[in-house]
Amino acid sequence: MEIKQKLIRSLLGDDYINMPLPEAIDQFANNEYKQNLVSHTLKGEFSTVNEHFLTYRKEVADTTYIINNSMLCLSYKDILLFDAKTGQLLHQDDIFKQNEAFRQTLIEYIANKNDVNLASVKPNDNFDITPDGTVIYYYNGLLLEEPRMEIKIPIKTLASRGLLVPNSPVVKYFARKFISADTKKALLNELNDMAKETLQEIMDEDLTEMELRVLEATVVSKRPDNNGFNGIAIVRMADVKRLKVLFTMTPYKDSYYIEIPSAELNNLINEYDEL
Repeated sequence: MEIKQKLIRSLLGDDYINMPLPEAIDQFANNEYKQNLVSHTLKGEFSTVNEHFLTYRKEVADTTYIINNSMLCLSYKDILLFDAKTGQLLHQDDIFKQNEAFRQTLIEYIANKNDVNLASVKPNDNFDITPDGTVIYYYNGLLLEEPRMEIKIPIKTLASRGLLVPNSPVVKYFARKFISADTKKALLNELNDMAKETLQEIMDEDLTEMELRVLEATVVSKRPDNNGFNGIAIVRMADVKRLKVLFTMTPYKDSYYIEIPSAELNNLINEYDEL
């Protein structure tokens, strides 16, 4: 399904998929609110557009309607994020690591903490990412327990704290624009740790009798063919030999597929046979 249809389905519902977007929005507002609507402003636009991701902002402003003889005024913003290459609708767990460190970072960037029950603040999947690298979480206050506020966090901060999901469309776009030397080092260390852990699993499962222990793993170069990496691991064999083993890292979903080339495996077998 193309982005336009996903957009209309997410915002308005299946009945409006085949309509032009402006007509669909007007028809939706007329159908949903005509009984009680006094006034409304409903608009939508792409707020960020690049080769990796798109963000679409629906904004309801100055909307007044009557419920139970009482006048209710609403204004709110809803954001949708798309992978520009696949058209997939993305969510916060595709972009940010959903852990307590991320929640605490949200709380840290609340402007007026005294007006908010901080214990109730959680990532709500309603966020925009501006072209200049600001993540904006919108809390519309439509639920009783939800505050009404905007939280703005520099994406540099999230990157430096290791809170971005590797290889996401957002990381791909901002990698060369905003990531500092310290952040690149942190991301590289994360890749090295991932490689070391996975290589040890390979050694334990497929080469058990060699008693191989991965001492360290280091990414040394980028592979131009698939945005992956080449690396070198230092391995101890049977507490006797220290060997170098080459490995590759190939992007796979939101992580990497790590592999030892067959020639390297043959070298390990030969070294073991010589013990």
